[in-house]
Amino acid sequence: MLSKKDKKWLVKEIKIAVEAALTKEITWEKVRDEKTGKPLAVIERKTEEVFLPSMLLQVLSFYEGSQRGLQEDIGKTISNFNVTKEGINAMANLLIDMESGIKIFIEASKHIQKQLEHQEAKQIES
Repeated sequence: MLSKKDKKWLVKEIKIAVEAALTKEITWEKVRDEKTGKPLAVIERKTEEVFLPSMLLQVLSFYEGSQRGLQEDIGKTISNFNVTKEGINAMANLLIDMESGIKIFIEASKHIQKQLEHQEAKQIES
């Protein structure tokens, strides 16, 4: 059996070992300007000691926010696409509805043209 003092020492040592195992040196590279998004002429590197669980939580929250932003952008794009599709469908329906009117107009203009040609031929004969 361990004494209270030994238990405290053991817990402290385990905690130190776990923290040491989960703390790593990471080099961050900044390759783009945060405001403009353009590539940097010189890549900025920063090395730091990080506790992996807390760093993962920070990174995951960043990606979660990015994913929400992408979902919103995709939603807007789909909405814009649907509006455009509805406009194209309306134009197509209008053109289809106009088809019979255009055919009638063409037939009428052909008939008028034939009548004019017929009248000209009569005038030439007389």
